[in-house]
Amino acid sequence: MKFIYFLLSFIPVLMVIGCKRQTSAKAVTTIEKVSRKTKYANGFDISTFKNYTKLEVYKPWPNAVDTLRYYFVPKNKKTPATLKNQRVIRTPIERILVTSTTDIPLLEALGMEHTLVGFPEPKYISSLKTRSLVDVGKVKNVGSLMSLNSEVILDLQPELIVGFSSNASIKAFDLFERSGIQTVMNGSWLESHPLGRAEWIKVFGCLFEKQKEATVLFETIETNYQKGVQLAKKNKIKPTVLSGNMYKDVWYVPGGNSYAAQLIKDAGGDYLWKTNSQSGSLALNFESVLNKAQHATIWIGGSNFLSIDELGKFEEKYKLFDAFKKQQVYSKDLKKGTTGGILYYEQGSLKADWVLHDLIKIFHPNLAPNYKFHFYQKLE
Repeated sequence: MKFIYFLLSFIPVLMVIGCKRQTSAKAVTTIEKVSRKTKYANGFDISTFKNYTKLEVYKPWPNAVDTLRYYFVPKNKKTPATLKNQRVIRTPIERILVTSTTDIPLLEALGMEHTLVGFPEPKYISSLKTRSLVDVGKVKNVGSLMSLNSEVILDLQPELIVGFSSNASIKAFDLFERSGIQTVMNGSWLESHPLGRAEWIKVFGCLFEKQKEATVLFETIETNYQKGVQLAKKNKIKPTVLSGNMYKDVWYVPGGNSYAAQLIKDAGGDYLWKTNSQSGSLALNFESVLNKAQHATIWIGGSNFLSIDELGKFEEKYKLFDAFKKQQVYSKDLKKGTTGGILYYEQGSLKADWVLHDLIKIFHPNLAPNYKFHFYQKLE
């Protein structure tokens, strides 16, 4: 089980789901258009027209070539003739199925958790509002992450499924689309800026015709995040930071262009792999990590081990690091919901400001003496 939680820290759980690619979608234009450009996300954009809203998803999966286009038309309006043969979704959505726990806080933030009818392995849902719906049977189990139960999903008849995919070749959702169930791909996990991930709440705003509410929620997160950035700048001395853990013979650390590296930078930490240009994880051998990070001040890792002693017993080599010796190891995997779901993996994507302030507390405790961690916990 410890290995499973460790892998969740660095290797995204990639759903074997997808949607049909749009390789020849024609541009749909109209004179009355207002575009809402995203501020941090580069995986999507939203444009508003008189009678509909267009969502363009540029990065639905890694190395995507084609842009997916969705057109949201209010149910109380007629679908414009210009949208013939386009992917049209009628809003507001009243019955939805999502496939990642990161989607749950978005529903709750908009007050739309009651629209959720199904979820794969709902035991991993921790958010209290949605957990209560699961417990009374209002959210059905639709199978596992790697194998959705099509019979249950067809019986539930959601209007929309929000999915994510590791590649463009998966066609498992053809059956659902032929049955009238639309699919929107969520590429938030590919964003390299923490606020870019949080900004995907604007997409959910389109689904429920709550664009204004979604924008206000995002701006609140952004403001709190930027306040944290300015707070961290008050300390000129930046602690050196090691991140990740070793699994078997490989140590996985975030790339220098990843959202995790951005968080460390914004929180006033000196990430030791900051000059690396990758946005994903780096697979390194132990010797290279020890050579670079043996004297790091802080270690953001620890997996789901409950104490320094337990961590050291699992891997004797960890004891060579100064951060281990001085008990400066912090884990985000220990705080869990009532059924075992890790809070960070569910809430951290939207609550980028919480994650940042947690890291500021770790790197510069003098700047936040009364702050209480949301996700991280020090290993004693």
